[in-house]
Amino acid sequence: MNKGKINIVFLSDFPFSISFGGKEIQMQQYYKTLMQNYQDNINVKYLNYRELDALNDVQIIHFFGYSNWYHDITKLMKTKHPNIKIVVSPTFYISNFVKYKLASVLFNKFSIPNFFSYKYDFFNEADLIICNSNAEKEQLKSIFSINNSGKIQIIPNAIEDNFNQIDDIESGNIFLNEYGINSGYILSVSFLDERKNSIKLIEAYLSVADTLNRKLVLIGMNRYVNQKNNKYVNELIKYNQDKIIHVDYLDRDSNILKSAYKNAALHILPSILETPGISNIEAAAFGLPILVGKCKPVQEYFGNLAIFVDSNSEKDIADKLLKHFTDNNKDNLKNSKSLQKEVLHKYTLKKVSEELFSKYTKLIE
Repeated sequence: MNKGKINIVFLSDFPFSISFGGKEIQMQQYYKTLMQNYQDNINVKYLNYRELDALNDVQIIHFFGYSNWYHDITKLMKTKHPNIKIVVSPTFYISNFVKYKLASVLFNKFSIPNFFSYKYDFFNEADLIICNSNAEKEQLKSIFSINNSGKIQIIPNAIEDNFNQIDDIESGNIFLNEYGINSGYILSVSFLDERKNSIKLIEAYLSVADTLNRKLVLIGMNRYVNQKNNKYVNELIKYNQDKIIHVDYLDRDSNILKSAYKNAALHILPSILETPGISNIEAAAFGLPILVGKCKPVQEYFGNLAIFVDSNSEKDIADKLLKHFTDNNKDNLKNSKSLQKEVLHKYTLKKVSEELFSKYTKLIE
C-alpha cells in the first residue's frame, strides 16, 4: 500500500464466477473511476485473500453486498485492525417489507444468532453505509434498527459519462451484422431469473409478438435457481428462435453492447424489484423508452418518465408493450428524451466519484 495516500480495499460477497450483477459492476465502476480521477490522492485494491499483510496501512475497507459472513469478518478485523473504517454498499431492497419488519422484531428477541442479528451487528459496526436510493435507506433503518441513521448516505447508481458514445459509424451497426437482425427490436439486458421476472417478460412478449412483428433480444445468462424454471426459460427461447434472440453475455465496455442499445426501439425490464437496474440507466442514456416494473427505487430514479407495469401481471406487461407500439406513442418518446437528459446529468460516474471521494476523505479526517 502507498503511504501518504488513502489506502482502500474493496471486497465483494460472491466470486464473480458465481454471481456477477449490479453490485459487482458498481464495484468495478468505483475502482476504475476512482483510480482514473484520484490516483494522486487514493490507492484502491481488491482484497487479496492470500496476502497476509493485505490490510496493513489500509484506512478503509469497502464491502459490497450484505452477506452474513461479513459479520464474522468485521468482528475479527476490528480486533486486529481497530482503526480501519468500514464502508458498506449493501444494495438491499425487498418487496415484502412488512413480513421482514415483523420477522426482525420477533427474531431480535432471540439470543441465538440469526439473519437479522448478523445484519444488525454488521450495519451498526459500519462507519458509513452507502445506499443507492432513499427507499433502500428507509428500509435498512427500519428493518435493522440502525442506531446512527446519519451514517447512511445516498449515492445513486451511475454509468460512465461516455457510455452512450460509440467509436465509429461502422461500430454502430455491429450488433445488427453479428446477429442478422434489423433495428427496432425490443431489448432486455439482464440476467434471466426470478427477481428479473424473466418468464413473465418472455410470455407477455410471445402473447403479442405476432401483432408487434418485432423480435425480442435478451442479453444475459440464465441464472434461475429453480431448475424447473431454468429449463422452462431455455425451452421458451429454444422453441421461439424465430422471435427471440438470446445472447449469454456482452462486455459492458464493448461496442457490440452499445450497438445493441443504439438499434433497439425499447428496453424492457419488468422486474419484481430493482435498485433501479443499471441496464435501465444504460438504455435511458441511449434515449430508449424503458418499460419497467413498478417499485419505489425505480420510481425514485425515473419518476413519470418511464413506462411502469404491474410486475405480477403478464397481461399488463403485454398490454403496455402493445400500446406503446400500436398507439400514438409520442408521449413515451418525448419522455424518453427527457429521461436521457436527466440520466446524463444526474447519474454519471464522474459526479458519483466526486461524492464517493468526498465521503472517503471525511471518514478519515
